[in-house]
Amino acid sequence: MPRDPIVEEMRRIKEEHAARFNYDIGAMVKSLREEQKRSGVKVVSYARKRPAASSGRKTRRALQEHPIADEQPARRVQDRWPVVFTAHSRHTAFMKQHICLFVLRQKHVPINPFMSFEYSLLDTVPRDDVRRGNNSCVHVADEVWTFGIVADGVLKEIRLARKLGKRVRHFSLGTTLESIREISPDELQYEEGVAHIESLERP
Repeated sequence: MPRDPIVEEMRRIKEEHAARFNYDIGAMVKSLREEQKRSGVKVVSYARKRPAASSGRKTRRALQEHPIADEQPARRVQDRWPVVFTAHSRHTAFMKQHICLFVLRQKHVPINPFMSFEYSLLDTVPRDDVRRGNNSCVHVADEVWTFGIVADGVLKEIRLARKLGKRVRHFSLGTTLESIREISPDELQYEEGVAHIESLERP
């Protein structure tokens, strides 16, 4: 499997920073905030500000002339898209953003475990907590889509999805966005030692 040097560098930096503070989240955040202050970079606050006092007549006239001016863009797109849990092996974690982009282009909303938890949040929480988090995401999602080679964890997520009556779809995965295409269960490939999908029919 090809290694992405940028991803490897980011992981190394995160690991070194976490180890420096003994994986204490509070100390890590405090250090980053202090470093941000020392950098001299202007930080913009998006805290909601109270509107300046104005006459009701002026406000009503402005809204009549520009009815969308006072409306947040998010209010115009409140239709619901189906939510998809994207299951894939840790060996393809470097493709997480490509997978999310693919799903979003299908007008579905991706929940990707490696976007949410990375690698067990730098091992700062018990791995079983992350596994529970993944399984909870399967409960929340409307569908489960698998990508690439099937790992043991992916197989368990498929089993849970079927138990919950969720639709399961399968997609190929290489190292590019163009490599993703829908495939049949017969085309699935498995990591060594992982039972094939037919075993899901057994309790």
